[in-house]
Amino acid sequence: MVLMRDDPRLYRFVSNLLAVVDPATPPDRLHAHIHEQFREALPAHAVDAFVFSLHEPVLNLINFAYFKAPANYPCPANRPLSSNGGLSDWVILNRRSRLWFCDEPGNDLPPPLNPVQVRYGVPLIHDDCVFGAMMVESFTPGFRYAQEDLEFIDQAMQELSRLYRLYERLRTGSFVVNNPSVPFLMCRIQDERVIEVNFRAVEALGYAKDEILGQPFLNFFAEDEREILRERYANRLNGEAVDTHYFSRLRRKDGADIPIEVFVALGDSFNGRPAVIVTCVDVSEVQRVQREAEEDRANLLKIRRQDSLTGQLNQAAFMGEARLALQRLTSVGNGTALLTALVILDLDNFKSINWFKGIESGDSLLRLVAERILNGIRQYDLLARFDGDRFGLLLSNPGSVDAVSANVQRLLSRIALPYELGSSAVSITASAGVSFFPLHGDTVEALVNNAEAALEVAKKQRNKFALVSDEIIQEYVLGLSYQEELKLALQRGEFIAWYQPKFDRHGRIVGAEALARWASPDRGLLLPSRFISTLERIGMIGELGRQIIEQACRFVCQIHDRGFKEFSVAVNASPCQFEAPDFLSHTARLIESLGLVPGTLELEITESVIMNSENFNYAVLDILEKLQSLGLHISIDDFGTGTSSLTRLRALAKYVDAIKIDKSLVDQIGLDASGDAYFSAILNLARSLDTPERKITFVVEGVETQSQADFLQSVGFSDIHLEFQGFHFARPMPGEQFLELLKRSIPS
Repeated sequence: MVLMRDDPRLYRFVSNLLAVVDPATPPDRLHAHIHEQFREALPAHAVDAFVFSLHEPVLNLINFAYFKAPANYPCPANRPLSSNGGLSDWVILNRRSRLWFCDEPGNDLPPPLNPVQVRYGVPLIHDDCVFGAMMVESFTPGFRYAQEDLEFIDQAMQELSRLYRLYERLRTGSFVVNNPSVPFLMCRIQDERVIEVNFRAVEALGYAKDEILGQPFLNFFAEDEREILRERYANRLNGEAVDTHYFSRLRRKDGADIPIEVFVALGDSFNGRPAVIVTCVDVSEVQRVQREAEEDRANLLKIRRQDSLTGQLNQAAFMGEARLALQRLTSVGNGTALLTALVILDLDNFKSINWFKGIESGDSLLRLVAERILNGIRQYDLLARFDGDRFGLLLSNPGSVDAVSANVQRLLSRIALPYELGSSAVSITASAGVSFFPLHGDTVEALVNNAEAALEVAKKQRNKFALVSDEIIQEYVLGLSYQEELKLALQRGEFIAWYQPKFDRHGRIVGAEALARWASPDRGLLLPSRFISTLERIGMIGELGRQIIEQACRFVCQIHDRGFKEFSVAVNASPCQFEAPDFLSHTARLIESLGLVPGTLELEITESVIMNSENFNYAVLDILEKLQSLGLHISIDDFGTGTSSLTRLRALAKYVDAIKIDKSLVDQIGLDASGDAYFSAILNLARSLDTPERKITFVVEGVETQSQADFLQSVGFSDIHLEFQGFHFARPMPGEQFLELLKRSIPS
């Protein structure tokens, strides 16, 4: 079972369902739980209706549905929702998912009876058998499922198919074992001899009927079972209270044993004397199913504890094991705890491996790093992969602080040795933070937090480790205080946009880039380097982006009101902001409310967001197309620092209006001939992207010297639409100052 990388919803989905996959759980409770898990994992209105349709007799339940209608629809709440509309039949027949829009032209499905706007159907498949379908439906006008949510639903349905089959097998096995109405062998016994037998006994035991009738019934049981069965039979005939329901084993004619469940009852008389009716149920298949179900459950529990990439413990399992370890390491006799070290280890600049080598190479490297760490610790130490490129270790009873320091240094040295990835060798280093129990906390959570604080110090130097100290803890606490200060600053509107002009090759101002500044009442004016990384870490970068975009839009309106109609402003859109579900709708509402002229707002999206192999898909291209339909221009930022391919650039040419050459490439101009040649090659790439119908603008940022400007404005690049930005031309400035500069740049 492969879990969806970087999506914790799937882990929670599987974990929560495992808690109720039990033969004692009635089907309606299981289905209600499945419905609730999808509602919790998906955005609002993504599960206005939920249909779980089983197209085979499973647990005597053919169709199941939940229905929830918004108040503004004339549909009674909790009304059963049928699968009319044919979507469930379609996904089962075609064995694949289907996204259905109510207003889709030429739709091959009949319209449903309920007021569905959009629905998504997914088949239930297990062992290459399609046994049903599930649909989520939205009644909300204009609602559309995000690509990442559709991928989550598909992955969740793969896991749900497996879990549902496990549940069915558990329920069916329990039913057969406890239901005496399903006979395998039935006979009447008198004087310990068989006087009547059904045909199933003949087939199952391998004897002819004449070989069974008249024989002592104990002859057909395993030898080690016969004495206790004879005693049971005698007691039953004497009218004593005995257990009439038990498990035993029959012996076939060929010597093989058959596990059975036995039900004994007094029957009608035979020749004037009472006879005993014995019903036996073959439970060999049930036992096999139970064994497999137990194995499945054990495997699923293992998956809950295991990191799917490296095979080591995941963070949740590590925290649980570490708690138990700390309890064991506390001496019962004198109440003193043995020294224990908790290490948080993080790879340095791991993103560069993903950028330049690809995601698969990055995953391979993480597996190799985990293997080296495991080989460098003792068998009873704990290792886990937390998330991304971060690992946790618990070194039990290491002896002393010095011994821990030496061990962590050896681990860092081992990690720094080259790795073979395919045909090339790759090197990477790591940093580590170390806390000690009980010196730096008496809980695992406290130890992890303090180790994280030490790691922050080590990361500043790279390939180093830091032990927790009072100074580090104090600095970490101040960092938490800084995070709260940033949150309040966002609420108070203390972040403002400054604007850096963009010039054409004739020196005219043609636009600007909006850059965030923090006008703190206590700290003064702060540059993005002081707050961007912290906002990204605490998940507030999207809010900053929304505020800067809104300020930039209002600034553009000001400039247009003063007569500069061709002016545009570019704003950076962070990866978190670009991938947010409400990004598109919020931007559309803002443009509509301000009446923004098309083409005057440009979104700069980093190269890694668009080019990354996991994100370069139809969902990204669809968002770009919709942004363009709103009148926005799209620019690729930091071009030249990632792993762009010409094929992908050509595919993007219809969506991208501008490409920004990164400053790191501009810095090479004038240093030597190779730097100039490399930059020329980048601009030659620009020529290949232009088409007669569409010409892409290349913005060169970070121009700081006259020689760089002269080189870029040379005749060799006259056929390329170039714009320039950098300190050589103008520095970022407040909006009022920019308006004055723009006014002076126009000849009177």
